[in-house]
Amino acid sequence: MQKSEWKFTYKASDLAAGAKAKKATTETKFNWWEEVRKKLMLSLPDSLQVVDSSASSYSSIKGGFGPQVSIDPKLQLQLNEAHQRLIQLDQTIREYDGWIQVLEANSTQSLELNHADWLFFFGAESKSRIAQTTEE
Repeated sequence: MQKSEWKFTYKASDLAAGAKAKKATTETKFNWWEEVRKKLMLSLPDSLQVVDSSASSYSSIKGGFGPQVSIDPKLQLQLNEAHQRLIQLDQTIREYDGWIQVLEANSTQSLELNHADWLFFFGAESKSRIAQTTEE
């Protein structure tokens, strides 16, 4: 039998406990990213750049040249990352919550899991071996 065909039998109540633990871990990550987002938002006023065109005083077209407002591109990237992480983590929390409800409602059932299923309920995250570089 190939390892891709292996099945593992677990009680639904054990899976519910695994889902609760994974949900709690994910909620901790969500809270961390929410704090990151809040700190970034607080730094937003300092990163705004306003350029008021000197050509606007010479223009006969009203509204053609108005002030331009921009945000530090690095801060924008960081805000985007925090936002995307929060969306992803929120979705994962809701998914675990759904599994908890189903598994607790069927706690006496025995279910077969494959490798991916086991990782979903019990697996620890492995750190990437790919070096991450940061631009400063």
